[in-house]
Amino acid sequence: MSRYPMLAQKKEELNKRRLGLGVAGLADAMAFLGHQYGSTDSVRFARAVMKEIALTAYGTSCDLAEEKGSFPLFDQAQYFSGFAGTALPPQMIDRIHNNGIRNGVLMTVAPTGTTSILFGNLAGGIEPTFRHKAQRKVLQADGKYKEFVSYGYSARVWADVMGQGVPYADHMVTTEDLTVGEHLAVQAACQEWVDASVSKTINCGEDISFDEFQDVYRLAYSKGCKGCTTYRPTEELGSVLSDPDVDRKPKRPDVLPGRTYKLNWPSWASAIYITINEKDDKIYELFISSKDARYQEWTIALSTMISRLLRKDESPKVIAGELEQIQSTHDSAWVGKKRYGSLLARIGEVIIQHVASKDLPTEKLKQDGIPQKVEICPKCQSPTLIRREGCRTCNTCGYSSCE
Repeated sequence: MSRYPMLAQKKEELNKRRLGLGVAGLADAMAFLGHQYGSTDSVRFARAVMKEIALTAYGTSCDLAEEKGSFPLFDQAQYFSGFAGTALPPQMIDRIHNNGIRNGVLMTVAPTGTTSILFGNLAGGIEPTFRHKAQRKVLQADGKYKEFVSYGYSARVWADVMGQGVPYADHMVTTEDLTVGEHLAVQAACQEWVDASVSKTINCGEDISFDEFQDVYRLAYSKGCKGCTTYRPTEELGSVLSDPDVDRKPKRPDVLPGRTYKLNWPSWASAIYITINEKDDKIYELFISSKDARYQEWTIALSTMISRLLRKDESPKVIAGELEQIQSTHDSAWVGKKRYGSLLARIGEVIIQHVASKDLPTEKLKQDGIPQKVEICPKCQSPTLIRREGCRTCNTCGYSSCE
């Protein structure tokens, strides 16, 4: 009945007459029957469900072939070299030999993500329940996300029958409770009665090793699965579904303590201000600002990227070390008695000095291997003024005063 955009598409489709019959809510059915997903009983149940659908589908397709004829590209010599020749019972094979079959491929397991939500937030396809209670993000027309708490179908039925707040039964597991082997056991059982492929995501822990990760694919192949998709959660990628009871990304406090360093750079018309804020005694973010707007894009980008790395617990010294190595082909400068290969190298040194002196203005620092007492710089007010070779020198702004 489809209206195909191109004649070639219509020809391809009608020559093979492929279908994609599958399931949704298999994990919910297992929960209602008391089968723990991945257990022997659940695997046996999954195999029986897919077998029933497959044999019914193939029988009906045989009926249609007797009435309307086989799909045009039916090739009896090749057809029985695949799924039909190994999985179907002898009497059905005889029917296909005699009259062909109406559809070239009948079975698959699609993810059914949106469809499953439409039918009451069922577990999609043959997937286990992701979470009984989840925070869901839904993209709106204006490009923003709307968030709301959703409950899985079996969890809602449980609450309706047993009462709100009653702990779930032990067999009502979720994705994070399952091993790789349990995921694949259900997929392999379904694949036995699916002539096309099975969509199934194997959720791996964030701390999975590379060797263990490779073994997922080896195990899937050894069990006869035609495909295998893995998912490893990362903070960078985020997720559509998350745990509403766990604050995975703590919000930034409205007020954070920090210091602002004033820098002067020859090629800049205005002073540059480096603000370093801290949270829980760790550097949390960095901002670069100036009245000189010529370089606003890269200062904002650099501030954002450095802050992102700091919040991921990247070492400030490592970040600063990378910046200090940057050499400009046209914008190096002497600041005080020190030459800097670039403004970025200067900013890197500010981070280093901040890390070294952030505790107390009087703490001991090492300059050229010699412990030094730190004082407040009269020019930039940074606690990075040390005495060296008879001079009081600021490691932040380059101020120097000799006695």
